[in-house]
Amino acid sequence: LPTDDAALTDRATALGQWCQGFITGFGLNAGGKDLSDEAKDVLQDLVAISQVQEALEESEDGESDYMEVMEYLRVAPLLLFSELAKPAAPAPKPSLH
Repeated sequence: LPTDDAALTDRATALGQWCQGFITGFGLNAGGKDLSDEAKDVLQDLVAISQVQEALEESEDGESDYMEVMEYLRVAPLLLFSELAKPAAPAPKPSLH
């Protein structure tokens, strides 16, 4: 992502492109797996963020909105990882009797 010195519209566009890449990679590696409602909501949020179209204005409110989205994106992938990294239930051991 661009540095904080870049224009807000450039940073927002790059953030949207990052989300597009994340969703593509996630879909290729985790497609078809059952996800919780919370994880599905996170993915829907990422899709919405990926469609950002220079909507943020160069203002104090725009900067604040951008920072909130950035903070959300620090946590969202961790939630998805923790859900998919849950150990599978162990297979029952066959009876020896």
